[in-house]
Amino acid sequence: CTFSTSRLGNDCIWIKNGENYTIRNCFFNSSKQHAISVQNGGKNTIDNCTSNGIDDVAIILRGSGENTISNCSISDGKHNGIGLISSNNIVENCQIYDNDYAGIVCVPQGAEKAEKNIIRNNTLYGNHAELNILFDEQATISSFGPETEIYENQVYNNEGGGIEVQNASGKNSVIRDNIVYGNNTDFVGNDFRAAIYSSSPNIQILRNLVYNNEANGICVHKASASNSEIKNNIVGTNSSGDDLLGNGWNGIFVWEANGFVVQGNTVVNNGYGETHDGSIDMPALISGIRIQGPKIGSVNSGIIQNNYIGTDPNKADAGNAFDGITLHTNVTAITITENIICNNGFKANEKYGEQGGGGIAIRNCSGNNVEIVSNLIGVHEDDSDGGNKDYGISIEGASNVTVEGNKIGY
Repeated sequence: CTFSTSRLGNDCIWIKNGENYTIRNCFFNSSKQHAISVQNGGKNTIDNCTSNGIDDVAIILRGSGENTISNCSISDGKHNGIGLISSNNIVENCQIYDNDYAGIVCVPQGAEKAEKNIIRNNTLYGNHAELNILFDEQATISSFGPETEIYENQVYNNEGGGIEVQNASGKNSVIRDNIVYGNNTDFVGNDFRAAIYSSSPNIQILRNLVYNNEANGICVHKASASNSEIKNNIVGTNSSGDDLLGNGWNGIFVWEANGFVVQGNTVVNNGYGETHDGSIDMPALISGIRIQGPKIGSVNSGIIQNNYIGTDPNKADAGNAFDGITLHTNVTAITITENIICNNGFKANEKYGEQGGGGIAIRNCSGNNVEIVSNLIGVHEDDSDGGNKDYGISIEGASNVTVEGNKIGY
């Protein structure tokens, strides 16, 4: 079937209160409303359809869930590609590109929680072509619904962020095994934006490949993002381990969130973005792994463990531009242990002159009751040299800090 146009207020296909419909092999062009709208219908299949130049959200699901959208191509729309105001849906194997706003958005509305949606094996690029102030908080894949699973997607070269889960409503979601690169191309300064972002509690961010994004690599932000797990990600290089593919700002940034676990990651080459302001003190803003508390209150629980920072198991010289790990602004009582922290502080943009960094830095009312235990800093596992530029550990104004069992080389 081919649908050339629809008038304002009319969808090309509208399913209301219907189940077990199949829409397959259809082409939609230049609709003034949605290409496909499902309202209070479930268990429907939308497969191998193509939409181009749709003015509203191209495919939108509301109400009853358990729908599947697969093998679809959605491009050049003036809004989001796919909208899920519905639960237990699957979006898979779709190509979503060059849309003005986001690619896939999952949003609770009224009684509809938009929970337990699965977004997998999709390719999304060139979206957010016209970032709108009403939608700039939405990444290319964006979920505000609980227990969303986002995995094995490729998300690249989008003007906005790559993948995000937002607010307390996005709790218990999983972001895993995605490849996310070249995003945030509209980024012009330091804030929380990231290739992968969460402000939701109990989130797992696992085994993602995150590189060459203009903003932060991974950011967990706000008190609502408690008990997040950031594990086994590669942040700052591709699958070949190529150099100079770091993210522009922090590799991993935990901001105001308690109970975090940052474990088993490789964090390299980050922090030399073109969006930096050369007039400010960059080491105060950027690190391989940065933990920052609120101005009022504190971050007082979390662990950074078993990460490679500035190197990898093959002893790559892949330092982050400034410090390997920074605790900044009211971060207390966390543990930094069993990390390998090498080669950091050498790669800052030349406009910063002699600014560099070291292994671990504690700054600005942080560090009380912190434990720094059993790390290799400036030295590899085989005792070969991997010195950081300026220092092994730098502590400013903290008390009751435990520094024990570390091996520090220069």
